[in-house]
Amino acid sequence: MTDDEELGAITVPARRVSRTRRQRPPRYLERHPMTDDDMLEPCARCGRLGLGYAHPDPLRPGVVLWRCYLHRFPTTVVDDPKAAPGGGVYR
Repeated sequence: MTDDEELGAITVPARRVSRTRRQRPPRYLERHPMTDDDMLEPCARCGRLGLGYAHPDPLRPGVVLWRCYLHRFPTTVVDDPKAAPGGGVYR
């Protein structure tokens, strides 16, 4: 075998592998059942007008999260285990 034949075997182009990552569909907060569609309050994160959403924790069904269009994702909810639903602090 000559050097050219060896190099030809080594430099054969590899099969193309797709490197795109599969992205999950975005998860959104669910609308709170006690709020009306026409109720708007300032967003707790940025101050823009937003709608009322239910807390993602099932143990906090009465908590209304006021979020704008940009902050309606579960990752924007900071869950403090000592925070009370009325704004107080459990000890």
